[in-house]
Amino acid sequence: SVYVPYVAYVLRTAKEKGIKTLYFLARDGHIFLEIAKAMKTESEGIECRYLKVSRRALYSCVFYEVNDFELRMTVGAAIGNSYKTVRNTLNSIDIEYENLSKKTKNMFLANYVLRTKSKTSAFINALKENDADLIKKYSEQKRRNLLGYLKQENFFDNQSAMVDLGWVGSCRIILNYILRKENKAPVPTFYWGYNSSLLYGEKWDELYVFNGQYDHVLEYSCGNLFFEKYASLNADGSTLRYDNKGTKFCPVEGKRDDSVRWLMNVNETTVSRFCQNFAALFFSKEALFDVSYCCGLKQEFQILKVPTFDHVKLFGFVKFENYGVETMMVRRLPLKDILALLVWGVPASMIWSEAALKKTFGLFAPLFELCFHITSKTPIANKLRLWWTNR
Repeated sequence: SVYVPYVAYVLRTAKEKGIKTLYFLARDGHIFLEIAKAMKTESEGIECRYLKVSRRALYSCVFYEVNDFELRMTVGAAIGNSYKTVRNTLNSIDIEYENLSKKTKNMFLANYVLRTKSKTSAFINALKENDADLIKKYSEQKRRNLLGYLKQENFFDNQSAMVDLGWVGSCRIILNYILRKENKAPVPTFYWGYNSSLLYGEKWDELYVFNGQYDHVLEYSCGNLFFEKYASLNADGSTLRYDNKGTKFCPVEGKRDDSVRWLMNVNETTVSRFCQNFAALFFSKEALFDVSYCCGLKQEFQILKVPTFDHVKLFGFVKFENYGVETMMVRRLPLKDILALLVWGVPASMIWSEAALKKTFGLFAPLFELCFHITSKTPIANKLRLWWTNR
């Protein structure tokens, strides 16, 4: 009731706009592709294809000039609000630290942690000034294979669009940026979810957001994790790059996670069965939103805000990988998150705090929650937050 109305909306809108091919982006888009296949009447006349892309595979292909925009969309986005070392940050654009210029290495050691915006800006400036030629050289090689893969998948044909889960939209921005640089038309995109940090791109880009009135990332501590790591769960490895095999361009994937394939199969089997009942009824376009909001989102909000101990146990089996780092969806609160809750009232890391509280404190979770709601509003907490901001 959350995803099926979205795919129905995508298929109907595509027909209205004259779109003939929909590219469902890996990996979050796989379950949408399965729904589209199951909705045979709705998808009639539209070719539905799976496109294996990822932030990691695209980030390394975007450098034409190594300018502020390209570096901010890749290096800056990879760092985000988390602390990363220089080496880990370079991994996001597939550059080895050892290949950097001597000048940049003298300024930034491999394990130097980019903790603040000023340090991030200084690192970006160093790459721009000292390593632009190196980055462009590697990017051109990787981009050649990316473009070969896209051509192989008929991605450059007119009357096509992309379908994804959404949030910030960096993959769409980068793909369309590359297309413009190659004198090709940008591709319209459908997103299920919305984020207040959504990048709209150029003013003439076509963007359709189904669930546009809720910012799950802002509203719920685990809103995006719930969908990315559970509802859209995919056991395939993330796309790392594209190799030229002579007659074919092949996506190279990271390590698969077959331990979660059972849950992925449950999800996709469930939505396929739901589609059969959904297809037997007629829903107007407006009713699609009602089904999603009144049924699906209502249940999702209840799980996210008031998870039971059974929820904690179930989601405790789900793990996810981000740039080579594996994390459990439900885990005990680290000390830094406990301190952050006491001072800010929100965790410092991307963590499902409501479930983490139950896993960490058990039956005493409501007591600790009451405690940090009080402490985070005290004058001393205000002073600590002000000091942290201006440090």
